[in-house]
Amino acid sequence: MSRLRSRGESLICPGARRNTASALRDVGVDPDTGEFDADILESGTSHSQRQRINQTHAIISDLSSEEEFEYGVPEDKIQELYEERGFKLKNFQATLQKLLDKGEIYEPATDKFLAT
Repeated sequence: MSRLRSRGESLICPGARRNTASALRDVGVDPDTGEFDADILESGTSHSQRQRINQTHAIISDLSSEEEFEYGVPEDKIQELYEERGFKLKNFQATLQKLLDKGEIYEPATDKFLAT
């Protein structure tokens, strides 16, 4: 004879729940905000990182359309605008490298960048 209860009860041991929650925190927490970010689990990139990447690309694209920067936007100019938009400089080099790795920008001359 089986035992059925009128109220559903969790049969998962508390240890398994803790382990699952811990694993999700380990891989799904945005290092910038310290909060859980489902984007990390889905794409491997946090929302804040994606914002930095998109804004940095926009800075380079916008400036490279100006005649002064047609042969490349100097890194220090990009960095200045990056900081003005409220991003921390500690992430700047990693953001540039991510754009280079993805082929969204290139470096036609040392420390000068253009969008593809």
